[in-house]
Amino acid sequence: MCAFSVFVQAASGLTFGVVPFVSKRSLGVIAGMTGCGGTVGAVVTQLLLFSGSRFSRQTSISLMGFMIILCTLPVSLLYFPQSGGMFCGPSCNRNWANEDTDSYRLLE
Repeated sequence: MCAFSVFVQAASGLTFGVVPFVSKRSLGVIAGMTGCGGTVGAVVTQLLLFSGSRFSRQTSISLMGFMIILCTLPVSLLYFPQSGGMFCGPSCNRNWANEDTDSYRLLE
């Protein structure tokens, strides 16, 4: 259970670590959706695996671990042109340079 907890915390940190790279313009929205997604995922997992007597506790914990792996693996495929991804480097194309400038205003 301790190893499981370490990997769950690492997956959570990975998910929240991606938030600043998505878009500066909509950082608050992305952070809110990420936080809400974790809560909704916890409620759904509780309802599916632990609230009924369909699965034993050991089976439920194993299935929860499998769900965590399935939900975390796609994060390794994320690619940001400015920074690169897990499997490839940043893009040589400089069309994304406008995203970094602070010339935009949210409330104008």
